Amino acid sequence: MRMPFVILSIAFFVMTFITYLVGGWNQVTEGFQVTLETIPPTIPLIVAAFFVIGQLRVTIKEDAFKKWIEKYDGFKAVLATALLGGLFPGPPYTYYPFLHELKEKDLPVYLYYTFLAGKHTYDLTRLPMEISLISPPIALLRNVITLPIPLLMAFVYKMFFKDMTTLDFFKKFTHPDRRDRS
Repeated sequence: MRMPFVILSIAFFVMTFITYLVGGWNQVTEGFQVTLETIPPTIPLIVAAFFVIGQLRVTIKEDAFKKWIEKYDGFKAVLATALLGGLFPGPPYTYYPFLHELKEKDLPVYLYYTFLAGKHTYDLTRLPMEISLISPPIALLRNVITLPIPLLMAFVYKMFFKDMTTLDFFKKFTHPDRRDRS
């Protein structure tokens, strides 16, 4: 939490300086006023979004994900994997260890990358925040437009890597010095 705060603080000071250069103190003051007007209607939405994210984190567990992947094959597996990637809660430091564990399960490589594409494209834990801060129509439009991307990625990976599994893929495409690390 400390590093994002530092990065945002730096961004704030840089933007304030640029605003000052462009429009002087009057424009900087106007920016602060806009901020203060934006905070009150946004706070309840942000709190609600965190409650939704909390429920997703306790609902979608790694064991359920593994069972779903093993249960389906073909297009159903691709669809389930993409949706589960989108439902999987948390930032990269929570799902990268899970991806490492999936890699060791010797899954088809196209399913592995479908999960990753689903996580980055759909990321439904981001949806409440997106709806509250941007707008429901724009959030819906973004999700509709990006809906086929993980499915297309699965098709491309399947086309290029056929029946290659994660273990074969990472042995072939990982630098020799990094292969023995767990």
